[in-house]
Amino acid sequence: MTEKPEETPLTYPPAGGELGGQQPPPPQYPQQPPPAQYPQQPPPAQYPQQPPPQYLQGPPPPQGYVQAPVGQQMGTTVVVGAGPNVTTVHSPRYRDYPVQVQCPSCQQVVSTQTSYVTGLFTWMVAGIICVFGGWLGCFLIPLFLDVCKDVEHTCPNCKTLVGKFDRLS
Repeated sequence: MTEKPEETPLTYPPAGGELGGQQPPPPQYPQQPPPAQYPQQPPPAQYPQQPPPQYLQGPPPPQGYVQAPVGQQMGTTVVVGAGPNVTTVHSPRYRDYPVQVQCPSCQQVVSTQTSYVTGLFTWMVAGIICVFGGWLGCFLIPLFLDVCKDVEHTCPNCKTLVGKFDRLS
């Protein structure tokens, strides 16, 4: 059999004599000019400070007047009396949240306590679910959801019913 000559491993970069001389020098790149200098912007103009606007204040509210909290709408307006002594009483619009009222029983200005009660709207939603395939018990869901129930507002001091929010009205 014939013998194979021993192979020498190749190395990279090859030694200087293998490729016939020295390695070529790296390419020379042209010099970059220095970056351009942009002019500085002047500081922003200072405007004189103005005092806050003055809002006109009306006369103070009459004694016993209950002001509704911010974002709360007022409901019915009742005018009591005739002649020079006219008293205007605003009844608040009852919703899902407590309102500030003067209790008609104990005459205290209070924030009402709210409780959810099953009303006509709750039963209507349960009936509609039952008609459209909720006979497997899904029609009971509105009985457990506060968004389907009416809201009763009571005085926290004397527990008198002050107002009610009906979902259908």
